[in-house]
Amino acid sequence: MDLCVFRGTEEELGEACGIYLLVLLKQHGPGRRPWRWWEYFAPEKHRRRIDPRGAGPAGERWAFGVPFQLEGSALAGVRDWPCFESELDYLRRHRLLLPGEESTCG
Repeated sequence: MDLCVFRGTEEELGEACGIYLLVLLKQHGPGRRPWRWWEYFAPEKHRRRIDPRGAGPAGERWAFGVPFQLEGSALAGVRDWPCFESELDYLRRHRLLLPGEESTCG
């Protein structure tokens, strides 16, 4: 079996994988990005908080640009969850949408 061997730098590999990943995402999830993208490629790791009410983040764990857990989250209900900008708004703000991607978002 022949294996594809990449002979570039780690940075070039990351860029190539990121481009490939985004092409796939355009077909499978317009206006959204997977958690790995948020971890490795997002220019800002956190989406903007729109509503200052509610509990703050608990710890450093975030997923998809929002806190993984809130302070006192065992007591925090759905109404207490703060509002963050949508993934689509985040991508618009950073000009990260692929050509034609926004037109496929519902």
